[in-house]
Order: sequence, then C-alpha cells, then structure tokens
Amino acid sequence: MFRPQSAYVDWGFFLASERAASHLQSINALRFHAVSHPQPSNSTHSGFSAKRLAASSCLRMLSWLPLTINRWLGAQLGQLAWHMNGSLKRITLINLSLCYPELDKAERERLGKASLMHTGRALTESAWVWLKEPASLRSRTTIVAGEHLFDEALASDQGLIIATPHMGNWEACNIVITRNQPMTYLYRTPRASWLEPLILKWRANFDAHPAGLNARGLREVLQQLKQGNVIGVLPDQEPDLDGGVFVPLFNQPANSMTLLQKLSNRGQAKVLFCVCERKPAGFLPSGKAGWAVSFMEPPPALYNADPTVAAAAMNTAIEQCIAINPEQYLWSYKRFSLLPEGGRRRYKSLDQ
Repeated sequence: MFRPQSAYVDWGFFLASERAASHLQSINALRFHAVSHPQPSNSTHSGFSAKRLAASSCLRMLSWLPLTINRWLGAQLGQLAWHMNGSLKRITLINLSLCYPELDKAERERLGKASLMHTGRALTESAWVWLKEPASLRSRTTIVAGEHLFDEALASDQGLIIATPHMGNWEACNIVITRNQPMTYLYRTPRASWLEPLILKWRANFDAHPAGLNARGLREVLQQLKQGNVIGVLPDQEPDLDGGVFVPLFNQPANSMTLLQKLSNRGQAKVLFCVCERKPAGFLPSGKAGWAVSFMEPPPALYNADPTVAAAAMNTAIEQCIAINPEQYLWSYKRFSLLPEGGRRRYKSLDQ
C-alpha cells in the first residue's frame, strides 16, 4: 500500500500584516500535514464560529464585486506583499533564481512581483469560483487548447486524472471539468480546521466531492478511476520523503510525488494536465474578463512503472504548463525545500 501525500490545495485569507503576508504561501498552498487536532473547548468552538462567519462574509462580499474590480483588489494585496519585503517576496525570488538563472535581477524582480499580484488575484477570485452560479462562470470560461483530448478521455471507458499545477486559478479548472460529470478530489483536513466546513461547502458549488487523503480515501479514488470517473490532483506540491523521488524540475533536484503515477497505473487511468489562465477584459467574445483553459497530454514516460522515470516526465509536463504564462505560477511556495543530500533549504537568503 502506498502512503498518502498532499495532493490538493485550499485557500485561507490574506490579512494586511507582516505575519499574514509571511504565511500567505502556506495558507494559499495549504500544505496539509498529518496533524492531530485536540478536542476544542467551548471557547474554541465560539472562536471557530466567529472566524467562519467573518470568512464567509468576506468571501460573499468579494463575490458581489465585478470580476475586474475583484481582480484589482487581489492585485493590490499582492503588491502589498511585495513591498513589505517579507518571506513571500524572498521565497519567490529564490525560486526564480533557481529556475531561471539566465534572467538578470531586474527581470526576476519584474516576474516575481507580477506573480505575487496574480496570487492575490487568485485569492480574491476564489469568491467568484466558489459562490457564483455555475452557468455564469461557464460563460466566462473557454477551452483554448486540447478540448478534443478532454472529450476523448471522457468518452472512453478509462478513468481520468486531471493534474492541475498551481497556475492561474487552478480552482477555476473545475468550471470546465465538471460541466458534464462530477469529479472527486483528494482532501486532507487543513491546519486551520475551522475552515473545513466552509471549504467543503464552497467546493460543492461545482460537482466536486472530497476523498480523504488516507488509505480509505485512496481506495475510494482507485475505485472511482476503475469505474471510469474523474479525479483531480495537484502534482507540484512537495511530498514527504517517503512519498516522492528526487528528479529535475527546471534543472533543480526536486522531491516529486509518486502518487500520480501510482494512481494512474493502479487505476488504469489516463492523465491530462490542465491549466486555467487568467484573461483580462476583452478576451471573451462578450468583451468580458474570464479564464482560458488548456488540456495537455503528459509525456508517455509518465505511465512508466519506474517511479523515477514517471516523476521526471510529470515534472516535464509541469514545466510545459508553467511556460504558458510564468507570471501566473505560484512561485511563493517552498517547492525546493527538501534537499537530496538531506536537510532542508532554509529559504532565508538569496545568496544561500
């Protein structure tokens, strides 16, 4: 039996403080860890209720804003994080220096600032994706590449795994994926456990259903795949050491998940990568802002029985997704934290 590892992401909320800014990537990326939560006291329950009410109210107000204004607000949050010179900026620039050493300092800073602004937009956009009517959202979304790959995969008897890196608005991929059928996604309770009821409720706006990131959930996912259904996985999170292998990502050794290969092989499923790119007003025939979705086939080696070969192919596909629009990738995530020689990258200095 293979061990579960982090495979999906949830959002938290950005607060205008250095501490909140320094933790946006951990809230944004919600790197779920297997942690136990003590039984909450009555006062804790009251605190959770207040937090849920505040979060729900904030999201509801963001969903009322026109999309262009919603995105503008998110961009301001990203700019704030950049100008505060906190950990988000530092992590972003360290990742860019590792992945794009050919760029000079000014180019990396331009790309890094743009990336944090897009991260802020993805945060505020989540209100639209989770709370707007599905029909309204689908009018804002169009498939620009690989639609035939998606349709052919759905028409076959095979299960389908949609691998969605942290590009653009990965939550918005569900707008297209669930237009004709439901989807199951792997899920682990977030550290901020008070968010869990809201996250599950909001995700149900589209026909997306959680499966626990544990042995029982993985059995359910494999059963879904064998029945020809659709599963969602985020392939670019850093797993635990026993759940990954070190293979190149942008020519850097990166501990990379083996879960995608195991699910596809054991579930006899096809894999497609999906990117949902943010597009400005004027992109759609209606003249409105929206999202452009692309489906791509991974290299054939992703299905290889050797997990190292398969993980290398997965990372090649991730690089191809990022190349669509590097500004919209979540560079503020500590993707290269674990080192092949042991220990961790501290992400404390650009000169490390």
